[in-house]
Formats: sequence, C-alpha cells, structure tokens
Amino acid sequence: MDLLFTPVKLGTCELKNRIVRSATNGHLSDEKGQVTPLWADTLIELVKNEVGLVITGHFCVDKMQRADAGQPVLDEATDESLLRRACDGVHRYGGKLFFQLSHSGIKGVESVNGAPPKPPRGFHSGRARPSG
Repeated sequence: MDLLFTPVKLGTCELKNRIVRSATNGHLSDEKGQVTPLWADTLIELVKNEVGLVITGHFCVDKMQRADAGQPVLDEATDESLLRRACDGVHRYGGKLFFQLSHSGIKGVESVNGAPPKPPRGFHSGRARPSG
C-alpha cells in the first residue's frame, strides 16, 4: 500500500503518487459545451484529496462534432480563465492534469450539433474505404 503513495514518472512528468483519476465525462459543461466553475472546482477537489493525476473527460476539438450534450469543447470560445483556474489549482496541490482530446466523427449527434456527423474522409456505410 505504501507504494501507492510514492512518486512515479510518466516519461518526463513526475507524479506525486500513483493515484490516477481516469478520463470520465462528468457532464460539467454548459449547453454550448463550455466548461463551468464546477468543472474546475471538481478537478481541484480531486487533487486536494490525494489524486496525483487527473485525466479530463474527452474535450471535443470541433464544436460541431460533440459526442453528447455534456461534452465540453476546447476551441477559441473556451474560457481560458477557467482552464487556468483548474490548472493552477491542480498544480497548487501537487497534482498533474492531462486533457483528453477527441472528435466524434461518425458518432457525432445531430440533435446536439445541429448538423449531421462528419466522418473521416473515405468512410462509407460503416467501413473505411480508399477514396476514388
């Protein structure tokens, strides 16, 4: 059990312990996919309670390709002050924060995004095929 609370390195990133909160979608974004103060506070609270590494839930990199209504978006409209608040708070308590980035591709939800899903080029009928 003592090993659980000893530092460990992941590449060049040193973690204060071996407790990792895996990527989960906490549905803590607003209706437009923007993070909220509760999102930042939740990450900070995890590290206050001895989580060494927090991996965020999947952040969509294209606001028109969210996988569900609760998925946060990381784009030019994202409130940088909330991202900074989360990062600074996590670091203040000795934790690390990794962001999981994603694009829903064919799994995009039209009712959430207001447009049909945007699959990868060459993707047809559930199977990838060469273009042309």
